[in-house]
Amino acid sequence: MARQCAFSQSISASRRPAQIGLHGVEMMHTQRRACVTIIWTGCYFLQQAQCHGFWTPGKLMLKNLIRKIKTSPSTSPELMHPDARRRAVAGSSSADLAARLLIAPTALMQLTPEEALIVVSYMVPRRIAMDTTFIKEGDRNDTAHMVLLLEGEVTVENIAVSRHTPATVTVLGPGSLIGEMGLIDGQARMASCTASSDLRCAFLSRAALQKLTDDDPKTAAKLILAVSLRIAERLRDTTEKLKLYAQLVLVMQQEIDHLMPTPPDLMGSARGN
Repeated sequence: MARQCAFSQSISASRRPAQIGLHGVEMMHTQRRACVTIIWTGCYFLQQAQCHGFWTPGKLMLKNLIRKIKTSPSTSPELMHPDARRRAVAGSSSADLAARLLIAPTALMQLTPEEALIVVSYMVPRRIAMDTTFIKEGDRNDTAHMVLLLEGEVTVENIAVSRHTPATVTVLGPGSLIGEMGLIDGQARMASCTASSDLRCAFLSRAALQKLTDDDPKTAAKLILAVSLRIAERLRDTTEKLKLYAQLVLVMQQEIDHLMPTPPDLMGSARGN
């Protein structure tokens, strides 16, 4: 009876124009995962019921349960009606938080608050447990999303040359964008990202970005431009670091040559060769 009430509440809640926000969408995803667990449990009990002569009633119960799940509307942003998507974020404190973090200095300042809220309406909330590596360096399969960190900290690591253990590159906090390069070009991940604590974040998939492009081309264009500018800034920063590294190598080589000058006989043989 408790399970039936939970499903009926979920279905009735999805039919009324409730302002569910990111937290509400997350709860609906949790209910769907619970549905899968219940179905597997139901299959086990049906097997037992068949052995004891109760096959027909149990079969009807499972069919009714599956029919309710199938008729429950999808919560994937790219499949939602635009009006339902707007209602999902209207007045939601979680959506407002995500929108504010999306235009923070650590993310995409080029968007207006209104545009940020539109982008958030296409995102899906996720909770990630501590010590979970949710992005793996070199992964070419799982590149179709970008992550906005709402709560918690993430350790970014990669494998340096001639090393077998990963080296920590940085630690990211709320308001950070993760994986935006993979969202744009679909290439292999450049680093591994591990949850240093329990995380609350929002995912923007490539399918949702494509839907945003179809629904609101202006906002989608500003989002892609903002992401591109962010990537360009990182590229410039990396270039400056490489220049500094090259200068340090040159100075170190000069210092080594000063402290350990090359013997004259070796210099002569080197010139002869």
